[in-house]
Amino acid sequence: MKTKLTLLLGGMLSFIALPPALAQTETHQMLRISPKTIHSSKLPNASEMEVTKRFPMLKAKMPSTESNTKMVTSPKQTTYKLAVNPKQSIWGNVITDHLLGIYSFNPMPFVNFTELAIYKKGIFNGGCGLIDDELHGIYFDDTYAVYGVIGVFHYAFNTDTWAMVSQPVQVNNWSVIATETATDPKTGEVFGQFYSSDLKSLEWGVIDYKTLTRTTISKAEHNYLALGITNDGRAYGVADDGNLYQIDRTTGKETLKGNTGVAVKDKGGNHFYQSGEIDPNTNEFYWAAKKANGECILYTVD
Repeated sequence: MKTKLTLLLGGMLSFIALPPALAQTETHQMLRISPKTIHSSKLPNASEMEVTKRFPMLKAKMPSTESNTKMVTSPKQTTYKLAVNPKQSIWGNVITDHLLGIYSFNPMPFVNFTELAIYKKGIFNGGCGLIDDELHGIYFDDTYAVYGVIGVFHYAFNTDTWAMVSQPVQVNNWSVIATETATDPKTGEVFGQFYSSDLKSLEWGVIDYKTLTRTTISKAEHNYLALGITNDGRAYGVADDGNLYQIDRTTGKETLKGNTGVAVKDKGGNHFYQSGEIDPNTNEFYWAAKKANGECILYTVD
């Protein structure tokens, strides 16, 4: 496993970074579910349907690449020294007005991204996890959600070469879509918050990306944006209410630890894709947040 050397921010890092002077905006063709799967009888009624009514739990949204906000790091206001290592390499899916894909970066005041995987047709907006030397994940496409159709794709990379070792395969199982996942640094278990099979509720579970199956532990009380697991197996998460919770991985019980003071929900109750991870060496919790106002900040959460 790579977690002792690198951190994996499992979901989307919806950073809007300042581009290099000569950088050009690129257009990429994303994976799409075939429109042929939509029955023609659904089309006349499509304008009457609202995605929020059909799938009320789909609260995450993609960032606007026209935003001029830049990503900065923001240390906690405390009286003790942080355990942040500026040489720590962090991996994550990044979307900016000129970047798309999996990149690495260091927790510095001004962040520079280094491309790892050249694949541009999908993003791990449905969760991911490290399995030995492979990074597996889920991309879900809600382009046709208005018709009740959601596309779910699984694929994987070798983390030594960043070559694709598992080509995108469409999965007919909505319950493998996660809002956020975290890998236990000792056991390799991928714990996370997932959608129910009908996308109408959220639940805690453990996923096996090799077999594309998962367990259900319990229903979830809150919608989580960032998750991490400490080196002694404790799970923590930041929910869309801005609070930090500890999650019991056996029962799913969520215990409030405090408020971060960060507002991520807009007036409609939606939020941007974002992610988090805990450094197993220091137990420092990194949260790559995108606030309701569009500002992108890398926080550490105590």
